[in-house]
Amino acid sequence: MWLLRLSSHTREQMERILVAGLDPAFAAFGIARLWLDLKTLEFEFDRFRTIWTDKRAGKGKVVRQNSDDLRRATELHEGLHEELKGCTVAFGEIPSGSQHSRSAYGFGVAVGVLASVKLPLIQVMPLETKLASVGSKTAEK
Repeated sequence: MWLLRLSSHTREQMERILVAGLDPAFAAFGIARLWLDLKTLEFEFDRFRTIWTDKRAGKGKVVRQNSDDLRRATELHEGLHEELKGCTVAFGEIPSGSQHSRSAYGFGVAVGVLASVKLPLIQVMPLETKLASVGSKTAEK
C-alpha cells in the first residue's frame, strides 16, 4: 500500500537494487556488484574487484607477522566497505574447514571482515555457489 504513495521515479528505483556477491579470503577477497531486477530476478553485471593482500612479513623479520596481518585485514575491511557503497544486500560464502593453523587464521580474518558488514548478509555455501554458477557441485574453485 505504501508503494502507491511513492513517486514514479522512486518506484522505478525500487525495481532494481544493487547487490554484492562476496568470496572472502585473506589473500584474495572477491567482490562482484550486480544489479538485481526485482521483477524478473535477472542480474546485470556492474563491476568486479579482487582485493589482493600481499604478505610482507617473512624470515627476515623486517615486518612482524602480527603487524602484517593487521595491515592486510585493514586493507580487506576498507576495500570491502568501499565496494559495498550503494548496495542493498550482500551474498557471501562463509569460510570453513581448514587443515592448518595459518589457514584457520586467514579464515578468521575473512569471517571478521564479513562480520563488519552492516548490510543484510545472506550466507551461501560453496556447494550452492558452484551449482548456481556452473551447474556442478564438484566444480573447482
